[in-house]
Amino acid sequence: MVRITSREQIPEALKEICRRQQPSFQGGYILDGGTHFVAVLRILLAALGRKVTTVSAFTSLLQKTLPPIDTLHAILRTDDGRTGSYICSVGLESKLGMEFEVVTNKGSIIYRPFQMHIATKLRTADGKWEEKTEPAPIIWGVKEEIAAFAQGITAGTLDWKLSAAEALEDLKIVEAMIKSGEQIGVPINIA
Repeated sequence: MVRITSREQIPEALKEICRRQQPSFQGGYILDGGTHFVAVLRILLAALGRKVTTVSAFTSLLQKTLPPIDTLHAILRTDDGRTGSYICSVGLESKLGMEFEVVTNKGSIIYRPFQMHIATKLRTADGKWEEKTEPAPIIWGVKEEIAAFAQGITAGTLDWKLSAAEALEDLKIVEAMIKSGEQIGVPINIA
């Protein structure tokens, strides 16, 4: 599950960026920020050997200053048939929050960037549950990505997370959710 609600965090200057304001640019903030949120989810799922294959979504515009859409609720299905939810809204006036959670029969991991921690709950060999919380500083990515890119140039090897193929996978999922929302929840397969 991914849950993001963050109307307060959008600086006024960012609201004026044309790719976020003009309906000819599909998705607005949901597309712009969503690719980053989906990247985190994809990395967590990849650690389990899974990927998103199908989405079904509903979208809406709650704040007329954030066109074309500012809220997305989706169900995502993985390649093994499991489902989860993706909720993203920059149009809700609510507490600032962001949470990424992956649950399996062996345990769960929850990453909460604004609380700056990762919580894990894993089943031990003797069948008991072991819970642990570790610090996880907020990393917005831009500085870190530029540093990793520069290091990759120096080393002659690009970090796989920075590849165009990885970015395209994130974009495919977000665009499929937006397309499904435009079709009032019709399931869309990720090609």
